[in-house]
Amino acid sequence: MAMARFKDLCLDAGDPARLGAFWASALGRTWEAQEGGDGLLTGPAPQHTIWVNRVPEAKTVKHRVHLDIYTRDLADLQALGATIVEPRHGTRTWTVMADPEGGEFCAFLREEVPAERLHGLVVDSADPQAQARWWAGVYGTGVTENDGWCTLEGVPGMPILTMDFVRYPSRRR
Repeated sequence: MAMARFKDLCLDAGDPARLGAFWASALGRTWEAQEGGDGLLTGPAPQHTIWVNRVPEAKTVKHRVHLDIYTRDLADLQALGATIVEPRHGTRTWTVMADPEGGEFCAFLREEVPAERLHGLVVDSADPQAQARWWAGVYGTGVTENDGWCTLEGVPGMPILTMDFVRYPSRRR
């Protein structure tokens, strides 16, 4: 039984309008500016809303949580203001990129991009299994253990397909 349900996804931004416009285009959503400078991205249903909130401090460390998205072409994301941080290599199927404010995300290339381009919410963790089991208990869902990382699927209220916990042992920089 779930103790809680997913409510909202919020992104911190120095410039919400700039970051909101980027993510609206990258995800195929609509940017709606709010009074005071914050805003939101809206999608096909209310649970697809992503809030973009102004914060006074600039990004100085690697984010512990990032998004995984689908795209047809990395050049499209670069034209919107993203940069490549770590190119795809070896057997890895994604490219690490940064949004216009330096926030990391992973781009997965697909010939046919699904209507919902936002695939996963990824959490860096020193102990992915323990953290995934804890969140699975909170959300009342199961854990799929993979090779060094864990996945939750079917999280109540979450408009994202997966919540993934990956091993990242170092402390915030």
